[in-house]
Amino acid sequence: MDYTLEENGIWDEEEEFDYLNMDSTLYTPAVLLYFNDDLTEL
Repeated sequence: MDYTLEENGIWDEEEEFDYLNMDSTLYTPAVLLYFNDDLTEL
């Protein structure tokens, strides 16, 4: 959670959407977070 979207490999594609005359608000990039909740490790 310390990185920006671009640092996580998710690029800002707004210019490409503008070039293609598409509504960029219809696209939502996703970041999958993994939470290690294994309580057996102390």
